[in-house]
Amino acid sequence: MICPFCKAEIPDNAKFCTSCGRIVPHTDRMQNTEQNFSADGNFANQEYKSSQNNGSDPDLAEVIKRLNSMNVLQIICLVLLFIPFLNIIGGVIFLVILIMSLGLTNKVSAVFSKYGYPMYAKITDGVRSKCIFMLACMLITTIMSFMVSVIDFSKGQDFAIYVLIGFFLILFGMAILFTIYEVYCFCRLYTVKNALEMISIGNRLPEKPGSGAAIIAIVLVLFFFAITILGIIAAIALPAYARYMERARFGEVAAAANGVMRQAELCVAEFGENDIAGRCDNTRAVQGSGWALLAPKDYRTKYVDSISVSAVNADSSRSGHAEITVTSHGVPLHFKGRNADITIIGTVVNDRVTWNVSPDSSCKHLNLC
Repeated sequence: MICPFCKAEIPDNAKFCTSCGRIVPHTDRMQNTEQNFSADGNFANQEYKSSQNNGSDPDLAEVIKRLNSMNVLQIICLVLLFIPFLNIIGGVIFLVILIMSLGLTNKVSAVFSKYGYPMYAKITDGVRSKCIFMLACMLITTIMSFMVSVIDFSKGQDFAIYVLIGFFLILFGMAILFTIYEVYCFCRLYTVKNALEMISIGNRLPEKPGSGAAIIAIVLVLFFFAITILGIIAAIALPAYARYMERARFGEVAAAANGVMRQAELCVAEFGENDIAGRCDNTRAVQGSGWALLAPKDYRTKYVDSISVSAVNADSSRSGHAEITVTSHGVPLHFKGRNADITIIGTVVNDRVTWNVSPDSSCKHLNLC
């Protein structure tokens, strides 16, 4: 059997020529081909000429070379992204890849259109649109980071936390899409590169490219993996966040009690430990020299419902010392409907007050204090 392209002798029914490496037609096509070659050799000359023309096309050679360079950059980028302290370099390389892709995909699409493969050109256009989306994600992330850095969080702790939570949720959602599109583009660029190499050696491509079922499967697996990770993070983070918020709110309740305790100490210093009953109570607003105790409801804030102060002289207390009690009540609405309060008992000895949290405080049972 003779190879119709290089005229070398090859085994019968061989699929490839061992000399030139070309695919060898068989049976009736082979007989017709041999007849054509024996007549004037035009078929082989035309095929060889076509192959030589494709391989010498400067546009085709350029895009293949640039695609090879980009694939190397992609591999380096993926490796660096998973190495601590080097992932910043990987991010910079990825940004360079995205910018390079915008110009390269235009040239690749033009080459496919030139050789009559519009479906492959559409694949390239799809890669370009996804690269634009990823660049937009990076720009949005940069803008949002700048906005978070300049926002005035003095409006309140809740405002700051909600802004940060919203920022990270948006960032995480974009990261999922970013990863999915990155994998898609990575796989599609390999498909495009292989198709261009086939054209360069003179082989015809299927008019309709593969549906990308493997790519879709990979993307779906990544998507469900990301959803699973998100669910795990949510299951851990949301209860922890709720607990953190509850503690932060109760921190304001305790801080308000601390301010009243300082006023109560000044009251004790003014009247002495044997005459504080009825004078250092705030059943009604009272004030003295440099101190004031407001009525319980006058201390009301967003998280504090009221603060009550009561005092007993030494002869009326169980400890044998004068005592002053400050109880700060949290607003139940912000503590899952529970009564969250802290009771602090001050023991007066030699006109000095020693404060201790009462074990009966509900914050003890709620693990808030």
